[in-house]
Amino acid sequence: MHLGSQNCPSCRILMTDTLIDRLQDALGTAFTIRRELGGGGMSRVFLARDNGLERDVVVKLLSPDLAAGLSAERFGREIKLVAALQQANIVPLLSAGLLDTLPYYTMPFVDGLSLRTRLSRTGALPVTECVSIMRDVARALAYAHEHGVVHRDIKPDNILLSGEAAVVTDFGIAKAVAASRSGWAIEANGTLTSVGTSIGTPSYMAPEQAAGDPATDHRADLYALGCVVYEILAGASPFGERPPHQLLIAHLNETPAAIEGRRADCPPALAQLVMRCLEKDPARRPQSAREVLATLDGVSSGAVSGSMSGTGSSVTTRRGSRLALAAAVVAIIGAGAWFMASRSTAVAANAADTNAAAVAADGIAVLPFDNLGDSTDAYFADGITDAVRGELTRQADVPVIARTSSEGYRGGNKPLAEIARELGVRYLLTGTVRWARNADGSPARVLVSPELVEITATGQTQSRWQERFDAEVKDVFRVQGDIADRAVAGMRGALASAADAGDRRTVNVVDPVAYDLYLRGVAAMGGGTINTPAAARTAISYFQQAIARDSTQAEWWGWLSRASSAVYVTGTSDPALAAQSLRAAERAKALAPNRPYGYQALGLYYRSVRSDARRGVTEYERAARLAPNEVTVLTALATSLRAVGEQDSALAVLRRAVRLDPQAPLLHSGLAASYLAVGRLDESERSIERVVSLALRSPGSHFSLMQARLARGDLVGARRAYTESLLHVPAATMASFIGVNTSIGWVLDDAARRLAVALGPEAYDDNVMEMAQVRSEMSYLLGDTAAGHRWRDSTLVYIRPQLRAAPDDWQLLATHAIALARSGRKSDALRAIDAALNSVANSPQRALAMHHARARVAAILGDVALVGQSLQQTFKTWSLLTPAMVRLDPVFAPFRGTPQFEQVLAEGEQALRAQVKDTAPSPSR
Repeated sequence: MHLGSQNCPSCRILMTDTLIDRLQDALGTAFTIRRELGGGGMSRVFLARDNGLERDVVVKLLSPDLAAGLSAERFGREIKLVAALQQANIVPLLSAGLLDTLPYYTMPFVDGLSLRTRLSRTGALPVTECVSIMRDVARALAYAHEHGVVHRDIKPDNILLSGEAAVVTDFGIAKAVAASRSGWAIEANGTLTSVGTSIGTPSYMAPEQAAGDPATDHRADLYALGCVVYEILAGASPFGERPPHQLLIAHLNETPAAIEGRRADCPPALAQLVMRCLEKDPARRPQSAREVLATLDGVSSGAVSGSMSGTGSSVTTRRGSRLALAAAVVAIIGAGAWFMASRSTAVAANAADTNAAAVAADGIAVLPFDNLGDSTDAYFADGITDAVRGELTRQADVPVIARTSSEGYRGGNKPLAEIARELGVRYLLTGTVRWARNADGSPARVLVSPELVEITATGQTQSRWQERFDAEVKDVFRVQGDIADRAVAGMRGALASAADAGDRRTVNVVDPVAYDLYLRGVAAMGGGTINTPAAARTAISYFQQAIARDSTQAEWWGWLSRASSAVYVTGTSDPALAAQSLRAAERAKALAPNRPYGYQALGLYYRSVRSDARRGVTEYERAARLAPNEVTVLTALATSLRAVGEQDSALAVLRRAVRLDPQAPLLHSGLAASYLAVGRLDESERSIERVVSLALRSPGSHFSLMQARLARGDLVGARRAYTESLLHVPAATMASFIGVNTSIGWVLDDAARRLAVALGPEAYDDNVMEMAQVRSEMSYLLGDTAAGHRWRDSTLVYIRPQLRAAPDDWQLLATHAIALARSGRKSDALRAIDAALNSVANSPQRALAMHHARARVAAILGDVALVGQSLQQTFKTWSLLTPAMVRLDPVFAPFRGTPQFEQVLAEGEQALRAQVKDTAPSPSR
């Protein structure tokens, strides 16, 4: 260890009283040092002012121990690699230099706490916050690893919390120092060693790092991440407080206690992920930070208590996706997957507004069955609950509260009578589930103990039926059917017919392992919610494995189809996914022509993949006849009816769905879109405000409120909605969400636009074309024309292979048209946008979006006549694209005040006013 000496120049610098003055001289006039913030063993840290940009920065001066023998030339070369890291969850390196022999570097000042400080103040954090932090750090690691930089010292001290986002600091510094000094070795994968010892912090050091293994690679960062998340959940690191040498031995030889035993409310999927990260053997850990992110998507799609519960809803459009224009007209109906992913748990607070009492007197709610087995089997209990609920919905005369509204009562202590009153039902079905496994871990038997509770007129609870089912897993479908039969019988005061029960017992014998895989797929999709393409891809893998073992289950084929459609419309438009979706849907229909699975899957395929909303209505109507109480079917049918202009029918279907699922944000979102379609903007905005109250953490809900206010011409209100969204959603998430919907990107302030430009492809599902498109449009809005042109050209390059794979994709075509128009290629741009219009000929709603896109293309090209012609088509029907919103859009600014343009807007306002229809009061009020 270097103890310091009067003869050491570096030590003399640190020991003098003029250090700050010397450092100030090195920094020059560009920065003014304000005060010392402290530091650790590696550096001393100062707060300084960037005089040119008038912002605070941090200056870190490395210690003499690390600086001894350093080559300034090599350090500068290495630090350039680190400075190239530009990702939203990485604190970037701004500049670097030398003070005599000591290297220093500057970074932005992050206004917030370190995770270390937060943990020291509060101890263990809520599960939802833990997942958010883990996701942000994993994003940073994924980006850095893919750019060849390993952190080597992930720990709470290097994770900063600012707003609702986590950022990681000091990436690659150890590697830069090691590569530029003598007496230390830098291994191929970034390990900094001296006499066999790795740089790092003992509490978070991977076994191979602790042992000085030269083969240590990026997976050591994933081990450290596991240690950090373990500490967030348990309130202490995996091996507690021990001397450093004992900690290193523990990492090498001891297995930490299972996180489930330290944190009872930790979702099984999250617990499994943390313990996988803590595997001694790097080959048994997740192999990349991308894999961690994909697994976290599955956790978020339903496993995290309360605030991340999902619902059984179909995807209606891309998550913003490649088209930065058409999303304006479809975002309200399409943001449902985002609404479900982050739904608030404030069920009781909103119950009074839902008209829940409108549910029939004999209505029933199936509350989440309690899992009595291993915590990792929670998904199985959820699967049983959903299956029993599904069986009940198939009996047309039994109104069943849907999953979304029932899910909010998971694990609570609220009296059953109060739950029934809030949901407007007379009966509640509760239960417990235990899944026994064989010695090899495969499922063996299932024990289900359901109870039907009636709420009497005096508000008392009375058990109407209770029974215990103990069966082999292969008979699980019979058990589910029996429970549904007995529940209905208990409600009616009579036994179900033996013929009905007998018929169900003779079919659907299931392979236990296949059934397990199927349930894992449903869990990955949050019971029907598509949160991200990664979650849907995970589900596809499970469904494919299940079907490979048992190809006779129609419902599994239906799920495979819906997951395939979801990836197609929310991710990359791969024709193979479209073909798989259609093939699986047809197979589901052939296996069970009297069940809704195949028709529901076909409805999604035709509406979302093929843009044939009319065919979607036909298929969903067939599914609704077979499952009249299935909210996912009713919601999808209403969306399709609205897409073909049948607004009254859509409202009728939605009102029935709201009675069955009063707490579902997606349904109130649908009501908002339906009221908008008949010109009732006040009711539409109120419904969206209700959606926001139910989905505070959803970027889509806040985005929709921004759009609703823009439709009224309320720019101030729209910007206020954006500002309020940052109280609940990370700024980077909102920036990327609005970024891909750049038809209203101009609502963002310059800081948010710069953030959108800085985000990497991981913010856009690794779609570099989408990233380039956002950077191009935001650069133009920032006034950086040169950057806009560069990223426009990149968009044109990146979009070519996607168009070759999906030449009729309406959103790709419209994005291509905008980029071509930005290049001044008028004829090519018009051909592209006209092709997009042709591709949505069977979807009037999407056609509106394409006419608006055509108007924007024409505006970029400066063709006022074409602008007017396209806007006239847009204003034929009510949508978010109102004349009031067009007046605010800067792309049309050059035409404001011209007689032709103003006449088009005035005529559009008059035509839309004439279409305003009066409808019944909104159930959302």
